[in-house]
Amino acid sequence: MDEDDVGLAFLPCLIGDADPGLRRVGDYFMADGPWVWVLTHPQLRGTARVRAFTKWMRAVLERDRELIEGHRPQPRVADLR
Repeated sequence: MDEDDVGLAFLPCLIGDADPGLRRVGDYFMADGPWVWVLTHPQLRGTARVRAFTKWMRAVLERDRELIEGHRPQPRVADLR
């Protein structure tokens, strides 16, 4: 590896853990408060499609919280072959 091949970036664990060319450096941190915001236009907030989306998104984020936060690494693509 050359010096040019080194970089540092904050990535969601869900993305970084899946790439075999990346590795974690140090501990991760969690911001206080909500970790995802879903913003909607006030006039659309009460529509069925927006309510359905936010309900679905909440369920997905709750289901996959450990994966998203990096407590449960996702399998790497090479591991699935």
